[in-house]
Amino acid sequence: MMRFDLSGKAAVVTGGASGIGLATATMLARFGCAVAINHLSDDPRGGEVVARLTSEGHRIVAAPAHVGVAGEAERMVTSAVDALGRLDLNAVAPGAVDSSWQIEWGDEVRRETIEKAVLKRRCTPEDIAEVIVFLGFGAAMVTGQTVVVDGGLTL
Repeated sequence: MMRFDLSGKAAVVTGGASGIGLATATMLARFGCAVAINHLSDDPRGGEVVARLTSEGHRIVAAPAHVGVAGEAERMVTSAVDALGRLDLNAVAPGAVDSSWQIEWGDEVRRETIEKAVLKRRCTPEDIAEVIVFLGFGAAMVTGQTVVVDGGLTL
């Protein structure tokens, strides 16, 4: 995996308490980025993640909000900018990922999607996080694009 020096950069990561969001927030923080971790206000995992990453010496702030509720996403971003001073990274649209969101698919559907994928495996949250970090900070002229990270499933 590539390494980036993200000192002086800041990002807000929605869904940062688990799955892709957690993998992304962790990777960004370990590369030196200050991170506002968004999570639902009543999700105890959010506070636990913030505490864990802060105890590792990273600059992390909590950004609780339900981004599907009008006004909450805007308030969350404003709060993150106030706390971190800036944002350098807010939109990513991942495809099917092997995470808790896909549990309801069942083993048969999971096997079928693996067989259909060119790389013969399902994406992990860390796979998506790696692309987010690269495109967000390692490719200065990439913007306004949707990149499919699905191991060739949709080819």
